[in-house]
Amino acid sequence: MAKERKTGRQKAVSDLKRELILDAARKVFEADGLDGASLRAIAAGAGYTPAALYFHFESRKRSTRRFFDAR
Repeated sequence: MAKERKTGRQKAVSDLKRELILDAARKVFEADGLDGASLRAIAAGAGYTPAALYFHFESRKRSTRRFFDAR
C-alpha cells in the first residue's frame, strides 16, 4: 500500500506536535536527567500518550537524538 502524502495543513499540525513533544522532552531531560527521563513523562508533559511519541519519533533514542540535534 502506498504511503499517503500529507497535505500542507497536516504537515503543519504534525510539525507543531513534534515541537511540543521536543519542548516537553527538554523539560523532562533538564528535570530528570538523560537516564531518569521516560517516554511516559515526556508524553504527559506534551499532553499526549506514549503512543503519540512513537508515531513521531519511533523510539526514546530517536526522540533524544532529535532533541539534541534541535539544540
